[in-house]
Amino acid sequence: MIGTDGRWDGWLWLGAYMICSGLALQLTVKFLRQWGITGRNYEGREVANRVGLFLWIALVLFLLFPFVGAIEGIQKLYWIYTAALTIVFAAGWLDDAYGTPQAKGLRGHWNYWLRYKKMTSGLWKVLSTFVAAAGFVVYVGEFVLSGVFAMLLIGLSTNAMNLFDLRPGRALKAFFALTAVTAMFALADGAVGAVVAVFMLPVVIGGLLLLPGDVRSRWMLGDTGANFLGFALGVWIVLFCNAWQQGGFIVGFAVLQWYAERRSITAAIERQPLLRWLDQLGRASSED
Repeated sequence: MIGTDGRWDGWLWLGAYMICSGLALQLTVKFLRQWGITGRNYEGREVANRVGLFLWIALVLFLLFPFVGAIEGIQKLYWIYTAALTIVFAAGWLDDAYGTPQAKGLRGHWNYWLRYKKMTSGLWKVLSTFVAAAGFVVYVGEFVLSGVFAMLLIGLSTNAMNLFDLRPGRALKAFFALTAVTAMFALADGAVGAVVAVFMLPVVIGGLLLLPGDVRSRWMLGDTGANFLGFALGVWIVLFCNAWQQGGFIVGFAVLQWYAERRSITAAIERQPLLRWLDQLGRASSED
């Protein structure tokens, strides 16, 4: 994999990164609890909130290891990618901290603005997401029309993870499933495996470390984490998937958004035995 000279040093670096990430997660959770950054989960229990902070830390920590520099020609793109995700992380953090509880969903935030002529933190988050997506897409050099679609895809992907983040572990499970599909599409379409890995690794490893505690309701990702996951996923689809595959993702995310504005995603999952089983997997023992 990541060794620049074909030896085991790449795997040793990866192991060191995972150990450092595990320690960083413990420190992140401790920091959030000590500073009272908590919230009530769907059961009403007080738990550490905005643990999505750790995903950003995992991304920055990754830059301290010799992964990105080992692949020629991606360094500047990776810094743009990191900067865009930092904007999304900050917007999600502020929305978690100063959110408007009266406004729910895109329609709710829009109606709030129409009624009170005030921008909610949710609308600022949407605007920040599109600014971050626009900056990334412009750097990548998409044509005008394809660039608009790329921005739309990233925006819809970002919001999709937010829609799933209503039960413990659900957003991360959806993220891993869609990431696996994206990786398979990318590799089947001829993408360089090492490049795909370098872009995905810090977020995927961060998510894997978060999953046990998230599914057992020990903490919550918050918009800080859910939006971060969705934006990263959207960027990967833009970078590594072809136009037809991107179009399929856009349609899927748009249908999900349409459905969520009118009905309950949780109720839909509960009606399907397989989806209900997957949704509850790992959660039952923590909710006895």
